[in-house]
Amino acid sequence: MKCNSSIVTAVLAVLIVGCSSVEPPPPGTITGIAHGAKHWNSPDTGPPMAGRELTLINADDGNIVKRVKTDSAGRFTFSVSPGNYSIWGGERADPIHVDSGQTITTEITVPES
Repeated sequence: MKCNSSIVTAVLAVLIVGCSSVEPPPPGTITGIAHGAKHWNSPDTGPPMAGRELTLINADDGNIVKRVKTDSAGRFTFSVSPGNYSIWGGERADPIHVDSGQTITTEITVPES
């Protein structure tokens, strides 16, 4: 049986295009507010900390993923691939697991300066 090379080429092109159009999973989001430290005689958190640099760390390998600054109300947002993360702003937060398309809301404490 003879193979027609143009048919084989067309089939391979369809397979390649079909495989290359696989989209990566949607990112997840970590969002929250950075507060100053609690005062020893108060049950409340400290004030929101504006303009503070926060570092997102991959909790599995310790590599820095990205950095952001908090807004005027101490809010921050990281868009991330699914995985395990920790946020450093002066005090390391507990590890956070993020799934594809998931939004995690957290509060972290940063030193007042």
